[in-house]
Amino acid sequence: MDELCPKCGSMAISPQPARFSPLDPYGKYRRMAKKGMQYEGK
Repeated sequence: MDELCPKCGSMAISPQPARFSPLDPYGKYRRMAKKGMQYEGK
C-alpha cells in the first residue's frame, strides 16, 4: 500500500481496524471516548 492516496495526494490510512484483544488495557477508555463520556475514575 502506498503512503499517499493516488487520487487526492493525502496520507493513506489502513483500511482495517485494530485487532480485537480481550486484554486491551485501553479498551475501556476508547469505548468511553467513542460514546462522548468523560472518565470519572471509576
